[in-house]
Amino acid sequence: MILNELFSGKNNMKTCYVNRPVLNKEAVRDWARANGFRSTLPGEDFHVTLVYSKKPFDWSKVSPDQNVLYIEPDTRRELHVFDGGATVVHFKDERLDQRWADIIKMGAGTSYPTYKAHVTITYKGKPARAIAYPGELILGPENWQEIDDDWRDGMAEVPLG
Repeated sequence: MILNELFSGKNNMKTCYVNRPVLNKEAVRDWARANGFRSTLPGEDFHVTLVYSKKPFDWSKVSPDQNVLYIEPDTRRELHVFDGGATVVHFKDERLDQRWADIIKMGAGTSYPTYKAHVTITYKGKPARAIAYPGELILGPENWQEIDDDWRDGMAEVPLG
């Protein structure tokens, strides 16, 4: 049986979490401070999730995109608060939409029928008069890893002063 799994690719079946770090994190933190946020996630935790697949699939032959993406400034972005309490900046980018669709076609699972790119800012609430981050977003290369079910353990926010 182990030999069959080796040759069938079943040993490569893994959950998958793909994200791109926000490289201009200080610009995002400056915006948050100016908009009345009291704290944010640490800048190194700002990212855009591409895929969060609890459904295992073989992603061993997928090449992570190593390019830096520049997302143009856009005043039409929106701030939303998710059910889990995360305050996020939603934005549109066709390249991210297409990459999500491509990874789903490769076998990744998804809990949502469509992709909505966003950056999580905080889990501590949204100021009443805050506007969504309108500036350029610079996203680093893709990070691919297995899902860590304990990802929230030890997560601490950084006060803005």
